[in-house]
Amino acid sequence: MQVIREKYTTGIELITELLHKTEFTAERIKVCATKLINEVAQVKREGNSIAKDILKAMRYREDSNVRISSLLKQSKFLASLLELLEKPESVNTVIENLNKTRTVITLPENLAIHMAADWSAMEGLGIDLVEPWKLLVQSNVSEQLIKRSVRCVILCTHIHVILNFRSIFLSPDSQLFQTGSIWLRITMPLSHTVV
Repeated sequence: MQVIREKYTTGIELITELLHKTEFTAERIKVCATKLINEVAQVKREGNSIAKDILKAMRYREDSNVRISSLLKQSKFLASLLELLEKPESVNTVIENLNKTRTVITLPENLAIHMAADWSAMEGLGIDLVEPWKLLVQSNVSEQLIKRSVRCVILCTHIHVILNFRSIFLSPDSQLFQTGSIWLRITMPLSHTVV
């Protein structure tokens, strides 16, 4: 998502709305699954994509993310999802599973936000850089975790912020700093101090 500086808070509100307040309906799930099946079918017509998927299938374990998200697995999964949605007794199960998945994915310890901005310009506009992120964390999470998750005081310009990231792979020209639970990846010379 990309927003102008003045819409910083609105952007975070939209992310919160998308992650926490959208409701799954059988009709919408069917539309999305059908659309994805059509996209997968289109990609299957490309020889390079199939060759890459076959090579990945030979290289990676059966339960790896790469294998699970392959074209063949996606196609089978989406077809079985559509079959389940055709049965009225299994629609609620599908929706419950999607809601459970969303709950796990949106836990603060599982979220990673990568954001690039001109922090000094935003501070110059009087924008609170921390407070809006508290909206993203659900109220059933402890206050201490919320404080830890959103704590970032940055005095540099053009810096990338990665919140709650567990493993980080950086290019050779990057520098990495950890401040509490926040990782800062800096890909340019520092002109100010990172606090």
